[in-house]
Amino acid sequence: MAEQLEMHLSAGAQARREGRLDAAAQHYALALVASRALGEKLRTAHIARHLGDIHRENGLSGEAEPLLKEAVKIYRSSLDTKVLDLANALRPLALLHDSLGDHRSAQELWQEARALYSAIGVADGVSECNSHLNASSLS
Repeated sequence: MAEQLEMHLSAGAQARREGRLDAAAQHYALALVASRALGEKLRTAHIARHLGDIHRENGLSGEAEPLLKEAVKIYRSSLDTKVLDLANALRPLALLHDSLGDHRSAQELWQEARALYSAIGVADGVSECNSHLNASSLS
């Protein structure tokens, strides 16, 4: 099971880099099944975030949202979560909420992500959050 997890993660990442989002989604979905079976919560969150983001990019908001929320929930509940991982999970969820017209929720997520990115010195993350927050304040 662990070998399958690694194989599908690697293949999914490669397919995503190549722009083959359908293939990437298939591999990440299989990796997600394996990580859940192995009980690897943080790994599950990482994979759910990537799979959710791929679904978001493909316009599949119904499939994306539960995965992105699952990733955020796992990261919030673990003392072992890295700040960057939580910030990176908030980002696609904020993008999704923006695309669905739920700008209030998106703004809250962007604010939280910005605070996290700022706390760990990720200037690009802070800048992206500020761009989205400024755009939503102009609406």
